[in-house]
Amino acid sequence: MRLFLAMACFAVSGASYAGIFDLSPGAYHFKGNWKTPGMTDVWTSETSFTAVEAPTKTIKMSEVLQIHQGDAITTETYELTFVETSDMFFDVMAGADKVGHGYCYEVQCHYEMTTKEEHTETTFSFVDGKIFSLGSSAQEGFSVAWQGAGERVQPVPASH
Repeated sequence: MRLFLAMACFAVSGASYAGIFDLSPGAYHFKGNWKTPGMTDVWTSETSFTAVEAPTKTIKMSEVLQIHQGDAITTETYELTFVETSDMFFDVMAGADKVGHGYCYEVQCHYEMTTKEEHTETTFSFVDGKIFSLGSSAQEGFSVAWQGAGERVQPVPASH
């Protein structure tokens, strides 16, 4: 089973948040539940966010996702880049390809993206230094929804 739980869970250090590009770069540990019609289990991820020097504000997200299904664990790796297009809007990039877009407002961000295989949407809420995610992904004949929470485990230096 292939689940694309690219969570892009953005971290903030305070109670209010004006945009994805104000996040604190670093490594984060996430855990949560996923559900499909007839199945449910847990997922975990180690996700890092790195500020990238570029002409426009850019954040790179790298994720190692472990999807549990009974005794089986599937590991998937993702890398997405978020490129600011205005004060609250951003593009979602996979390599050099624009695959989606998103926006932030106050203490939440939302993005959606489409690849050849599936459509994914995720909303993030930032509360008391934690990141909460709620999302779904659909591909032909298969849909999954998930929820989870993450906390920062270490900072990551800016990329040059």
